[in-house]
Amino acid sequence: MNVHRQLRSSALTLLIAAAALTGCDQARQLAPENGVPAGRNDGEPVLLVANQNKYAPDTVPNLFIDEVEKRFGMKWNYVSVPLSAGIEKFKIMFASGNVPDMVQTINNFPAIRRWAEAGYLLPIGDYIGELPNYRKLFSDEEWQEVLDFASIDGKLYFLPSKIDVQDPMAWLYRKDAFEQAGIDGFPQTTEQLYEALKKLKAFYPMFEGIGVRGGPNDTGIKALLLGFQHAFRLPTDLGGADGWNGFWNDPDEGGRVVFGPASEKQRDMLVYLAKLYREGLIDRGFAALSEEQWAAKRRDGRDLIDFQWVSQLPGLNRVVAAGGSWDYSRWHLQAYDKPGLEFRPVPFGLYGPVFGSQLAGEDDKRERLLSYIDWAATDEGSLFHMMGLENVTYVKDEDGSGIRYKEGYDRQKVAKQYGFDWFLTKAGGLTLQDDTIAVSREAYGVYSGLPAVRPRAIPFTEEEWNTVTTAMDRVNEAVYRFATRAVMGLANAGDDEEWNRYLQSLDQAGLQDVLAIYRQYWGEQGS
Repeated sequence: MNVHRQLRSSALTLLIAAAALTGCDQARQLAPENGVPAGRNDGEPVLLVANQNKYAPDTVPNLFIDEVEKRFGMKWNYVSVPLSAGIEKFKIMFASGNVPDMVQTINNFPAIRRWAEAGYLLPIGDYIGELPNYRKLFSDEEWQEVLDFASIDGKLYFLPSKIDVQDPMAWLYRKDAFEQAGIDGFPQTTEQLYEALKKLKAFYPMFEGIGVRGGPNDTGIKALLLGFQHAFRLPTDLGGADGWNGFWNDPDEGGRVVFGPASEKQRDMLVYLAKLYREGLIDRGFAALSEEQWAAKRRDGRDLIDFQWVSQLPGLNRVVAAGGSWDYSRWHLQAYDKPGLEFRPVPFGLYGPVFGSQLAGEDDKRERLLSYIDWAATDEGSLFHMMGLENVTYVKDEDGSGIRYKEGYDRQKVAKQYGFDWFLTKAGGLTLQDDTIAVSREAYGVYSGLPAVRPRAIPFTEEEWNTVTTAMDRVNEAVYRFATRAVMGLANAGDDEEWNRYLQSLDQAGLQDVLAIYRQYWGEQGS
């Protein structure tokens, strides 16, 4: 670790810690939110474990935590961080020196990079030899991709998740409602979608337009843009969790390296979306709609179409009104004379567990934790995380051919009531007799045959990465701010003067410096 970086990091930590909420640095002695007292260790090592759960557990401790503690001889002070808190609570924990021994799943690669460079994280890649089952999840070719995309200054600071069951995102729509409104099949072009939405609006006055799950950190505009990236042939996901961050060799630009949100195709997309919004064909609350509000609209018919994971279909069809039927589009929309383009993700998730650097000097804690991690990568451990305990949350078929949740249970209920949810891999649950897996596999087969491009990795130097992250925080903020305003009619992407001001704001934020780095590595060749 660079000495100057250590000093800079220490100074920053002291400054932020002084401003942090009182008591944050005492969480190892006191019960954290949704946690339990550290004093119940009975001589076993006590670890501070945090997680940002998709479905936060109703109680802590719970059956999941109890079972892990019993199996591996350790006690967990467990902090459940709600998704609505974003990354902010983790920032406070790390900055105040209250670094968890493990964060089970973190889905923010830029934050991981910053924490690693500040010295907070254990270089877990140095311990891969102690994780043989985890390593076996990946072929040698896949593991090289993991190292290419996930390494930080040549080291691995988190364990990427294995994507065993591909779950594509697609347009989900009420097939029955489309048919009753006189719409013959799902539209193939953006113009056909516009006409279909108008028919739905006329036939169903309560229809509020394309449904969008909103939330904090620009979730709403991100989700809206994601639904149209294929049609307008540009990567809109700037987060990097699937390998994409907006930069690519655009085949429509002769292979030139471009930043998608600064292209004319982004402009076309925003003009189109503004038209939909203006005519009430996009939910007016898209920027801030909570998950609960969005789910309610799906149930009562105010949302008849949205862009989400295909695995949601069976659940939607279980709660839809009698006679209703949700389906998914078997193709991508098309905005130009070229087909929609699939932006295929890397075959693993750039999210997973991170570990506090203090574990380097705490052998007992580290060894027990790594034993747990490696077990979690086995079929037995994967099944445990996904499904819970046999005859408690799931049962096996009599012939042993498959497993299924017990009557009345599903992933969400098991996660909330008992704390179990998938972690690192789904390999142990591949025999799950569950319609969500079946439809995901079917859709993946469909989308695998569509025109597609894959992301590329760059081995940034520390100086280059500092340039990229410093600038892109500002650039991405400007992208989402303008996109939100443009869709809502508060800015006009079709106006040359306003569009040029937007491009200038990106350059002022440092976009050209970042583009120069990407062009240095990728040149102007086709992707």
